[in-house]
Amino acid sequence: MRRKEYRTTSDTCKAEHMARHADEYLAYLREEEPRVREELPGLYAEFLAAFESRNVEALERARKGGVIDESFIAACAASWATDEARLDSFGKFFGDHTSAGIMGFWVWDEAANKQTLQRPA
Repeated sequence: MRRKEYRTTSDTCKAEHMARHADEYLAYLREEEPRVREELPGLYAEFLAAFESRNVEALERARKGGVIDESFIAACAASWATDEARLDSFGKFFGDHTSAGIMGFWVWDEAANKQTLQRPA
């Protein structure tokens, strides 16, 4: 198999694995969020501000970029306001801050997932 084909297959397998286990990872993040909010209130406030700012900026770009269908923009805004979207952003944000002790998806997959992605030997 060529390197590019292997990479594409590997990327597809990873994406499928993440999709299959997204709910379990989100449950882990949901359990960890109250602890982080209590232990690191300043950093948690920074996360919330960044999350809100990112969503506002994305909506502004959509409006400026010619997306004039307000129902589409409203649907996007609603999807960003979900628990899942916040938790996904929480995991990405705090995965970059080791002081929070939050595992990114792949670290969690190896450490806590009973059906971890099997890597070729």
